[in-house]
Amino acid sequence: MLNETVIQMRPHFRSCAGGGRGLETVVGKKLPTDGEWAESWEIVDCGENQSIVGDGHFEEWSLRELMEHYSSELVGWGATSATKFPLILKYRCCENRVRNFQSINGKKALQAPNVPTPLIKQEDLNLPDNISDSSYPMLELDISNARAWYVIDSRAGAKVYVGLKIDSNRDSVRQALAHGELGSLLQTFEPQRCDCFLIPAGMVHALGTGLVVVEIQPVNGSTLRLCDSNRLGDDGKASIHSNESAFETIDIELNLMPMPNPRPKSNGFAQSLVDCDQFKISEIHASCDLRQDDSYAILTVVEGNVILDPGADEIRLNLGDTAIMPASNNCIGLEIKSPSKLLVLFPPFPLP
Repeated sequence: MLNETVIQMRPHFRSCAGGGRGLETVVGKKLPTDGEWAESWEIVDCGENQSIVGDGHFEEWSLRELMEHYSSELVGWGATSATKFPLILKYRCCENRVRNFQSINGKKALQAPNVPTPLIKQEDLNLPDNISDSSYPMLELDISNARAWYVIDSRAGAKVYVGLKIDSNRDSVRQALAHGELGSLLQTFEPQRCDCFLIPAGMVHALGTGLVVVEIQPVNGSTLRLCDSNRLGDDGKASIHSNESAFETIDIELNLMPMPNPRPKSNGFAQSLVDCDQFKISEIHASCDLRQDDSYAILTVVEGNVILDPGADEIRLNLGDTAIMPASNNCIGLEIKSPSKLLVLFPPFPLP
């Protein structure tokens, strides 16, 4: 029986150029070593990439093992041992982001292409003066399902790129992609803390430098890296790769749609940030009971701390802590005092 109030997972850290120390300095995570760390995978059930239970009766179990033995109690709603846990949640640090990401959502992965110049100008990336824009790969595009970014921290001048400017058309996008100038056609936003961006499947998007975000996406998406520009080769020269065939994956009409307000109005104790057919996200900032009917929820603390089931057996979650509320537990009491905030992710239906 799966009797846990929540199942707390241990983060899996990933290091790559363009990360930084923001996961430690902003989110409070204890990073494994010095150097740049770009991602903290909190919830993942994808092949060898597995969340590991941090404590309790199932300590050291992988999320895959939990799904194989307790799928219906963990996820609910007709899950089987073969069902992957439906969502991935990670914290991403773009603190020193020379390696920037630009993405297109879709269903098929393509091979990476060749463009002559970077897609977004160096000044738009807020790079330190002593870092050359040819030191690292500048830009990538990926293809996957819808995803969402919740902004934990945003340095002055940091930018999010989502969709295309209203005067863009298929010809201008084709020409810009061919000449490495697609960045000039992207809509640009300067996000604030607690903003939330939903990027539908098919929409071009990019994270600029100076950001720490929570990223949510379905587990069954596929990713295309469209452009990998300015990577230094063995000869010390920058090589730039892109693929014009990815042009066919861009939904121009969708990309011209204006972005909704990234900070919707509150109803007093909570805000519904995302409601799409793949996941739902709410931000809770006052004490309440969290109820779920035969399905799981993911909890992650994005500010302050939260106490679950206050009393003798209470559980305290601090900034950056993430846990799964299993389907077998349909109610949790939440003690949340201002300015603390809890993100709650609800599942897609039907399960994949």
